[in-house]
Amino acid sequence: MVSSPRRPGTALIGLRALLGVGLLLGFYLLVAILMVLVTGTMIALAVLVQAVFHQAGNFFLWLMLGASGGGAAMLRGAFGRMRSNRDAEPGGLRVTEADQPRLWAEVRALADEVRAPVPRVIRVVPDANAAVHQRVWLFGLIRGRVTLVVGAALFATLDRAELRAVLAHEFGHVSGGDTRLGPLVYRSQRRLERTVAALQGSDKALDAQLARVIGVYLRLCMRVTLAVSRSQERAADRSAARVAGPEALASALTAISAQSVLFQRFTVGFAVPLWKAGRYPTDLYGGLRAFIAEPCQREEAEKLREAALARPTGRWDSHPSLGERLALLAELPSAGPSGLPTAEAGLRRGAGSARDLLDRPDDLERVLSLEIAREITGLADPVPTDWDAAAEVYAAEVVGRAARAMTDAAVRVGGRWDVPGFDQALELLAAGRGHELVSVSAPGADAPGDRDPQVVRRRLERVLAFVFMTVLAAEHGGVWKTSWEARFELEWSGTPVGELVDRALDGPDGVAAVRAELGRPAVDLTPVPPLEEPVHAG
Repeated sequence: MVSSPRRPGTALIGLRALLGVGLLLGFYLLVAILMVLVTGTMIALAVLVQAVFHQAGNFFLWLMLGASGGGAAMLRGAFGRMRSNRDAEPGGLRVTEADQPRLWAEVRALADEVRAPVPRVIRVVPDANAAVHQRVWLFGLIRGRVTLVVGAALFATLDRAELRAVLAHEFGHVSGGDTRLGPLVYRSQRRLERTVAALQGSDKALDAQLARVIGVYLRLCMRVTLAVSRSQERAADRSAARVAGPEALASALTAISAQSVLFQRFTVGFAVPLWKAGRYPTDLYGGLRAFIAEPCQREEAEKLREAALARPTGRWDSHPSLGERLALLAELPSAGPSGLPTAEAGLRRGAGSARDLLDRPDDLERVLSLEIAREITGLADPVPTDWDAAAEVYAAEVVGRAARAMTDAAVRVGGRWDVPGFDQALELLAAGRGHELVSVSAPGADAPGDRDPQVVRRRLERVLAFVFMTVLAAEHGGVWKTSWEARFELEWSGTPVGELVDRALDGPDGVAAVRAELGRPAVDLTPVPPLEEPVHAG
């Protein structure tokens, strides 16, 4: 077993952590002092009223308690029962050593190198994050089993050396003792926040004043505990750099700063619509890899990285900024624990994708995607959907609504209830009446300047594309395809949709060409009388 030396600054960080815990526990002392002051003041006033006005002090005391609340909201927040998650297991999909022997072997080796206990449980969660959880008792004096949580998005997007560095960082928290007081700090902070929220939600004047006092104390505790948290993150970075190399950790941190945001966007844009429809993507993380590899997303990732590097560390941040962490890593020696340069040491351990650590990764990702969908939709059997079939769901969500609005507007403007709205829209465009379609389909858009041809064209281009897509899919064999740039697109054997839209907006000749290709007739927009109500006998 390769041992790493004790983390530098551990004693100082421990003292600061104890100070933070002391402040959090001091909250209960503060509540007791405030209650003594509140109760004592009320009793003193009641005695004074009885002595001066010869009135019943008990009545006045109960009157003040009723009017002020007597600090009851503060007591409920500080000492009321709070749901404990001390024994709750982290979420995610549990993987055994029999399921994933290579992942477990890598984790064991890393835990030994960082001098951390080997996890009893490994769980794979959906997102781009990793964490360690340790059960503790008696204020951290007794430590129990460790659970390692790894995000499936990390396997999908990092290389093996980068994932190794991330896991080494997490084990650094365990070996440095950061997990001993973490649960206590979390629960105490939750009580503080709950107490402030209870006081702020009260309509009593006294509670508003108490909320200000405890709010100041909460900010003081947060300042101290967050400073401790940032120090612990720096120490864990140093620990991971000694084991995995500063270059690998710097690369992982830089990648995660962008990929975590892209994962959220991917989930909102591509997974959430399927969940809403009672479906789930069978290849969720294959889609994520394709999404991130898209050129436009690569450019977006670079912008996100630049923004993260430019952002300074804030006093309310739990982690140092990316720029600060990379600067710290740049100062560390680049030799790996074996004495080899870090890059060579990484190759010696096995280069390649982090996904290579998984046995049957496709099956694992498919099961995880199904479990996510079950949890979110509440359905036992959501419908499995591949990415091309998913395009129909995306199109139905966006295209159908916009296309119906335009064709309905065409019927209202054209005046022919007996002619399809699409054909009336083409006739209106040929007659130069596109601005009327815009005005009716988007109420409030008929402002000065809205009849300018360029303005009308810009407003019509996107919605007309949706109308054409709807017609081509329904009548001309068009097939929906998922696009990682635009979410969905339509493929058919004729002229591309964009060119059809341009022709339709180019006047009568262009509209005639569209009609000829799609086999649509010209129509007479002379209004016809409405249907008559049927006459019922009797």
